[in-house]
Amino acid sequence: MLLFYVEFSPDKVIKLNSGEAYERIGDQTCKMSPEKIRQMEYNKRQADFEKELIPTLTIEQLNQDLMEDFIKKWIERDGLKNKPSVEDLILMKGLGQKEQDKIKINYAGALLFYNKPDEFIPGAKIRFFKYEGIKIETGTRSNIVKDKFFEGPISKQIDQLAEMVKSQIKELSFLGDDGKFKTVLEYPEFSWYEAVVNAVAHRAYSLKNANIFARMFNDHIEVESPGNLPGIVTEENIYKENFPRNPLLMQGLLYLGYVKSASEGVDRIREEMINLGLPDPELQNDKKAVLFKVILRNNIEKRLVKSDLEDMKELNQEILKDLKENEKKIIYYLVKNKRGKISDFQGELNRSRSSTVEYVRSLEAKKLVKRSQELGPNVEYSLTGLVLKMPQEKLQNKKSSAQKKLF
Repeated sequence: MLLFYVEFSPDKVIKLNSGEAYERIGDQTCKMSPEKIRQMEYNKRQADFEKELIPTLTIEQLNQDLMEDFIKKWIERDGLKNKPSVEDLILMKGLGQKEQDKIKINYAGALLFYNKPDEFIPGAKIRFFKYEGIKIETGTRSNIVKDKFFEGPISKQIDQLAEMVKSQIKELSFLGDDGKFKTVLEYPEFSWYEAVVNAVAHRAYSLKNANIFARMFNDHIEVESPGNLPGIVTEENIYKENFPRNPLLMQGLLYLGYVKSASEGVDRIREEMINLGLPDPELQNDKKAVLFKVILRNNIEKRLVKSDLEDMKELNQEILKDLKENEKKIIYYLVKNKRGKISDFQGELNRSRSSTVEYVRSLEAKKLVKRSQELGPNVEYSLTGLVLKMPQEKLQNKKSSAQKKLF
């Protein structure tokens, strides 16, 4: 009997002399396609997609303002005495090569400084979805309320997506152990922002047609990026191991101030979630679909939608005591927003439309909310005087006014 032992190579794809390579799937040994071999070489950094030159892209076509901003931050970070030129930036930072009298740009340079990187990598963009509910509905039940693409240099994509997500994040309040309401953000800002930056920095750009997706639901956010975990990184060791798929992009984002490259990002995502009393992030390395997903849950079922606490003092607490929890949430929403539609309440309650309508009808029957009009798609609801405690001086003025009208 002969025993052959080949040591596992974390940074190399093992091939036969013929160039063929095989992988183990379940209890079978399967031949890999040339495309899959190449993708694995990128994953193991045996080949660097980001270093491959784009024949038609030259330094003159890049965004000069972005390069000047990089140079300014480069000088500050490294304490340079002389200002580098844009040619120095591209060549010294490995973002291109000089061929004859032209400087050709590689994929990393295009992603950092070209206004339209999707000309060369069609999927080099982020698509944002906001859903009303906790899962994706299709067809006539489609629950998409926002759908937007973010394009351009990756730093701009990060900035624009961050503004969008920030505008959709709610403030929540919950009853603490001391019996007082505590106000917090729906998600810690560092956690969702770092998930976005990591997706942009570490995605497999060699999967040219695949986008990054950021999806917001009532109870969670998910950020999905093309490609599996690179190199030696797995779902089990991701909090300890560091293996950047795109080191040139990471360096660029480091100088621009988007990453620290301190191997602490994913660990801090988890730490920030735990500190806010939220579940650990869910990390899904889907090898069949060739994508990696980060899911952050807001634990909304254990919290109340935040109302302005000062306004809450004006509520008739005696009436509130007898209301159901979801009825209270509608009241709190109307205190904060003054008016609201059924669709607004549905998002807050995380319930079906029919169930939400029942709660609103109950409040109407108790004369705690009123409609802006009888019927129609634009019907809005607001609070009545029964649930709002009118300040004494306003009440007195109202009585005086009524008496004048009588005389």
